[in-house]
Amino acid sequence: MAAQALEIARRAEKDAMKALKVVEEATVHREIMVGRFDVVDLRLDRVESQLTVHKRLLEALRETQVKQGKKIEDGFSMVAVGMSQIAAQIANVEHEIREDKGKDKA
Repeated sequence: MAAQALEIARRAEKDAMKALKVVEEATVHREIMVGRFDVVDLRLDRVESQLTVHKRLLEALRETQVKQGKKIEDGFSMVAVGMSQIAAQIANVEHEIREDKGKDKA
């Protein structure tokens, strides 16, 4: 009877150690994901700042165009290029997020 109880206790300890390992691995995985999302968040903040700057530049160019009464095509094309680069960066971040979600499911 005592031998059976000892064997049950050993199995329970072994199962508890396995469970602890799984918890530790899950904690590490969670910390990695938090780190990834922090990086994505920082990148999105940077993109948002760039977008704000380009919007202000566009507004200033429009005001200048109205004041001068002529087109400023070069300025608008520079802003358009900058905004398309920002759109590409946003698309890259969205792609990375989808990849990270895919890795989580795997």
